[in-house]
Amino acid sequence: IHLATENEQQLSELPEHPGYFKEPRIVEFIFLLSEMWHLDQSTRYQAVELLERFMLKQVEQMCEPCSGAQGRGRSWSSVREQTVGTFVLRLVSCVQLASKLSLHYTRVTSDTALKFLQSLKYSYTKQELLESELAVLNTLHFHINMSTPLAYVELLLEVLGEN
Repeated sequence: IHLATENEQQLSELPEHPGYFKEPRIVEFIFLLSEMWHLDQSTRYQAVELLERFMLKQVEQMCEPCSGAQGRGRSWSSVREQTVGTFVLRLVSCVQLASKLSLHYTRVTSDTALKFLQSLKYSYTKQELLESELAVLNTLHFHINMSTPLAYVELLLEVLGEN
């Protein structure tokens, strides 16, 4: 009952374009990265949810100042440019945060994340990686431990198994 109530509240608070950052390529990238780092299934789904919520909130915040009658195309292109420039860093930060929330022992360290980013030819520092995690946390107001669709399905299967 608690999960159903929580789910209804989350559905009522959905942004205008839910699922925009759950594109199959993005989800596949998160899942492959999580597999490479030996993270469990719930962590993968948590990372997808974190990235979705963060990116929607960040784009929404970036668009607020430029939502006037001035050219929306110009403002959207600048928002897109800013978002694309840090997207992989933010994605890795969301996977790191999800791994820290996980009840399992496997955690993604800053060194592991930096090695991965460097293998993709990004030259981020440990400080920038930590600042990225903090940006995700601040944007989501530190409200990051939310139930994922996987948790609902697992609970439903448990209830059905009991009945």
